[in-house]
Amino acid sequence: MCPRTRAGGAPNPNLPLVELRLTDFQTMFPPELLGRLKQFLFCGNYGDALTARDTLAICEYLRAHNPKLKIKLVTNGSGRDAAFWSQLAKVVTTVTFAIDGLGETNQIYRRRTSWKRVMESVRAYLAAGGRAEWDFLVFRHNQHQVAEAEALAQELGFAKFNVKRSQRFLVEGQPAERFPVLRAQGGIEYYLEQPTLPDYQNSGFVKLSSLHKRGQSYSDYLSSTRISCKAVRDEQIYVSATGHVFPCCWLGQIYDSWPSPMAQEIRARIAELADGLDALDLRRHRLSDIIDGPFFQELVVRGWNPDAPQGRLSACGRMCGEIDTHSRQWEAGSV
Repeated sequence: MCPRTRAGGAPNPNLPLVELRLTDFQTMFPPELLGRLKQFLFCGNYGDALTARDTLAICEYLRAHNPKLKIKLVTNGSGRDAAFWSQLAKVVTTVTFAIDGLGETNQIYRRRTSWKRVMESVRAYLAAGGRAEWDFLVFRHNQHQVAEAEALAQELGFAKFNVKRSQRFLVEGQPAERFPVLRAQGGIEYYLEQPTLPDYQNSGFVKLSSLHKRGQSYSDYLSSTRISCKAVRDEQIYVSATGHVFPCCWLGQIYDSWPSPMAQEIRARIAELADGLDALDLRRHRLSDIIDGPFFQELVVRGWNPDAPQGRLSACGRMCGEIDTHSRQWEAGSV
């Protein structure tokens, strides 16, 4: 379900295969800027920080120049050796391991990961004194393992076990009971299905799926919902693997694996900039100049205006609208 591939099969043909190096971070985040920041979260929009060569060196650089900085990393955990994990434990605040099942079940969603390597990573990191959380994304194929996984998390020494309720079964506004997983060479290999137990279903997704019962279409909702921007609320920005700055990761999803109206809208805003995407490059411009520039202050904000629905950004309506499917990924409760 990640835009890195086409439904788990062939690689996204539009995605540049790049990574940020330590020298990039030193340019983008000089010591005087690092001293004013509160938190860094390494959470891939299209990939995993473990695949970047300088992840450990970058974390050490951040820690050296701001001892109070919260450094968090989200990963599938299927990579690197014990020495890496032991060193990482000394410099980061928390690693969240995204593990969606036990044994071979995990790789049904986390394609081509290794359960053995995930557990080796977890044990090495925890043995070195690292703080870890476990995010368990629930599907029909793993819902019977939640309690067992939570018990294992406690046994291993995880600080928290988080049940996560998927919001991704809403495809272009239409609810899908199952999602096809493709082979690299094409054709459906199997399906991902929603959990059948109500407590593991995203209540926001359920509400969006039933808009028609109230006489409202999904497009009507996106064009009219009140937007409360999480990036503004949390004073956060997103830096992509290409070094470009966006208000959030959702507005940074500009490389669509399939034709996406959401990505097209964002690219159209970028095209209005005199220098295009280069205007958002943190290796060429100071962070304050980008944030004070027209993309953040005019073009994105214009996308929140309910009086001009043709100019709305559907990504903002979907992720920061009144039905907050993102936050409800971690919340249980009645629909």
